[in-house]
Amino acid sequence: MDWTSLPLPIDLFHIVAMVRATIPNKKKLKAISAAKRAKEEGISIHQVARTFNFQHSQLIRWMKQEDQLKQSKPKTKSTNHGMQGILQPATDDFLRWWFELRQQGFQVTHFQFTKKAEELSREFKMKTETAKPSIINRFLTKHNLVLRMRTNESQTDPRKTVAKALDYILHVARLLCIEPTRHQDFIMNMDQTPVYFDMSRRKTLERRGARSVPGRKSTCDTKRMTCAVFITASGLFLPTLNIFKGILNDRGRIVREFTNPALAYPQSEFYSVQSNAWMDEQNMEISIEKILKPHMQKCPFNAKPLLFLDHYRCHLMASVVHKIEDMGIQVEHIPGGCTSLCQPVDIGVNKPFKDRIRKMWEEWMLEEGLLEGVTKPPERNMVAKWIKESKELTKKSSIINAWRRGEYSHFFVGPATEEYHN
Repeated sequence: MDWTSLPLPIDLFHIVAMVRATIPNKKKLKAISAAKRAKEEGISIHQVARTFNFQHSQLIRWMKQEDQLKQSKPKTKSTNHGMQGILQPATDDFLRWWFELRQQGFQVTHFQFTKKAEELSREFKMKTETAKPSIINRFLTKHNLVLRMRTNESQTDPRKTVAKALDYILHVARLLCIEPTRHQDFIMNMDQTPVYFDMSRRKTLERRGARSVPGRKSTCDTKRMTCAVFITASGLFLPTLNIFKGILNDRGRIVREFTNPALAYPQSEFYSVQSNAWMDEQNMEISIEKILKPHMQKCPFNAKPLLFLDHYRCHLMASVVHKIEDMGIQVEHIPGGCTSLCQPVDIGVNKPFKDRIRKMWEEWMLEEGLLEGVTKPPERNMVAKWIKESKELTKKSSIINAWRRGEYSHFFVGPATEEYHN
């Protein structure tokens, strides 16, 4: 008899192709929890196993391993952690060393981790220079440590900066919330931010493994201007003062550009020049006359206006402070090093404001900047238009939220202000 001619009861192809399923620990714990509830209700574990499409013996085994499963990561599929790493015995020393450095604000790099590993582990020190980075990377991945871009920097211990910032916020909260004559349209913050004429990014999409990654920049990639930004606690974005590089002269070529109809500078904003395109005493006085003074004409008679300034040099000048105070505005200076925590313009306005300008620059670069063989920077009037458009796209809610950032809120919201009440 020819056995090959008989029909087989089982499809051998599907037996070969069948892959053993692996189940995440999270799903195992869910099945264990269901089995415990079912046992209390008089339902057998067999029925629970069939509901989850598991073998009864599997569920019994997992219930015995429940403590190990809870200690494992939810997405892993085994309680076996594999061989112990070389750095595992020194884990506590490693993490304590890293934590102490980060608490003091020091940056920690792969190189520093490698040097510390050589101190703590003789076995690691004997490894080759090729093997050491792999060991360090596995250790960092296991403990969820990655390289991050710093969001703020200081020359002192960040903990001292935080304490100083909270003390200042408590002082500000008293000014704003205890005194009933504060009007949020006249609680103001002013700061200046640089805007570059070339905003090309350092990163680009390129094929993996490419040995050379070229990039284009304009012929004047260091050209910049300064934009002075005024916001209020009620969400108003006052006109900006845009300072370009030049000589402040009524007959100057650049000054004449600002009112030239052909160049179409947005006339809702204000413009000035300075030899280095910086904010100085003279431009600070211009911003007071052209921006603050018209805004103060709308101020109710019984309101007490308040302006927050940082410790920038021209903000501290007696001539500038007296000119502001002569209009009835109280001036409060934010402590040095605390602007990233306490200054609303820095907290919620500057970054999205400049990100939108960068996107407009990128669109311009693709449409017009590449028409020439050599990439030229945009014209001043083009940058002025981008600033106006970005300002108009700023949401009122974003400005309001910048004044109410968690424990650093200016209006009694968060743990810091609760401590003040206590």
